[in-house]
Amino acid sequence: MPDLGTQAIRRWCRNLPPDVREIVTDDVGGDDTRIQALVDRLTAAPLAQAAGIIREYDRVVAGMGRPRRVRLMAWLSSRISDDAHVRDFASIFDEGDEGEGDGTARPVSCRLLYEDLHLLSVHVIAARQAPHAIDPVSIDLVTRSSLAATPETGFSGGMQ
Repeated sequence: MPDLGTQAIRRWCRNLPPDVREIVTDDVGGDDTRIQALVDRLTAAPLAQAAGIIREYDRVVAGMGRPRRVRLMAWLSSRISDDAHVRDFASIFDEGDEGEGDGTARPVSCRLLYEDLHLLSVHVIAARQAPHAIDPVSIDLVTRSSLAATPETGFSGGMQ
């Protein structure tokens, strides 16, 4: 169970790598008591119930700030042990069917959790991987494949 208390989250943020800290560091908002109640509920429940609990605590999750939400997602993802758990975790981001006319509003927490994950994916994970994605071997393979696939250009790049 993660400690999502204000002081614990501030300590956690200080220990993050600079690129992650730049994205994650945000206002640490929310009420520690209500956030702890959420954590207690999530700890006692199977991962399959996490999405429902998060929706139940929608305002708490929305108001807790990005650092706590990211730490919460990291903890929840650590509970994944099989494919069913992957689906359970993914359901946290499911905003439901829009426009179905059932009168239920889309949870703000779903959108914010998705945005938090997206920011980490784009600005941290992708940025770290981009320099390794294109190397001379990859460029050569793409070039050769492209030239081989379009022989009408007349450029064979030395390929026969």
